[in-house]
Amino acid sequence: RVELKPAIAEMKHRGVRVAAAGSHKGRPLDQVDLTGPVALIIGSEGAGVPADLLAQADELITIPHSTQVDSLNAGIAAAVLLYEARRQRGIKIG
Repeated sequence: RVELKPAIAEMKHRGVRVAAAGSHKGRPLDQVDLTGPVALIIGSEGAGVPADLLAQADELITIPHSTQVDSLNAGIAAAVLLYEARRQRGIKIG
């Protein structure tokens, strides 16, 4: 795995907020401000974000979904988070 701890520390040093995606824990996506500089950490399906990276995150975000579902596909989760960031920033495409 790529060593992310130094990169996360550097982003925080530069004023970038670090948010990690969690399956059933964290603040719901619609309650999170994604308008400023933010780095999103998305873990693997099932296993999620490793505990050492969660400890470095400024915030844990969850995409609300059924409790009968263990986790979302990582690619889908990333797309939803990026879409919400774009929506909050008022970026129009096309």
